[in-house]
Amino acid sequence: MATISNDKNWRFPDYTDSPDIPRDISYLAADISEYIDNHPGPTGATGATGATGPSNVLSVGTVTTGNAGSSASVTIAGTSPSQTISFTIPRGDTGATGLTGEQGIQGVQGIQGEQGIQGLKGDKGDTGETGATGATGATGPQGEQGIQGIQGIQGEVGATGATGATGAAGQDLVSVFTIAQKYSSYTLVSSDLGKLIEMSSGGTVTIPTDSEIFAIGSTVDIVQTGSSQVTIAADTGVTVNSTPGLKLRAQWSSATLIKRGNNLWVALGDLSA
Repeated sequence: MATISNDKNWRFPDYTDSPDIPRDISYLAADISEYIDNHPGPTGATGATGATGPSNVLSVGTVTTGNAGSSASVTIAGTSPSQTISFTIPRGDTGATGLTGEQGIQGVQGIQGEQGIQGLKGDKGDTGETGATGATGATGPQGEQGIQGIQGIQGEVGATGATGATGAAGQDLVSVFTIAQKYSSYTLVSSDLGKLIEMSSGGTVTIPTDSEIFAIGSTVDIVQTGSSQVTIAADTGVTVNSTPGLKLRAQWSSATLIKRGNNLWVALGDLSA
């Protein structure tokens, strides 16, 4: 293929060499393309305006707080007309502490709340100092006479005290028992002091009031000689203490009655309830 001299330098076949039609056409096409690229034609008229495309919709995705000192970033995901924009905004450094503001006016006191549940009992505190002795209060009424306790160990003999005034004459001591037999219920009299009262037919032995004079410390003994039970009773206003009761337990049971105070007696012996 030979190149024919012309103003465009296009290569046309002259068939002086071996003919190769595909090759020759390829060369010619390349020459024409190169010429067109280097010699463009005049600009054509403006084409008609195309149809308006759909509006792009940009929605906010996530807003993330980044670490302090990091860079801010914006990312857009998706394709038009539907895209999502997301932001990463770094956290600011902690600012300096501001000045303390003035104290505000005190508000109105609120309504008192309900009392809370009582807390656990605390540990016992140390004993406080002994306070001053208070004034002596009025004497209260005398309580009932309690049961006589067990006699304690005898203490050491104290120094002899001063001789007291001579007391009133007491009743004579009885050195020998006088036995008085009774066949029915009986009320003691002052002449029974120191006697042994035998109750052969049961019944009740009644202790009288102080109108029947018995000195404090007086004693009277009672024995049940028969099979019928004997009961010890107190007149109105008299108190008799005993345990477990005020009955002689069985035939030949006995008891001692001792006057302990004004209208106060105690029964000691083989008793039952």
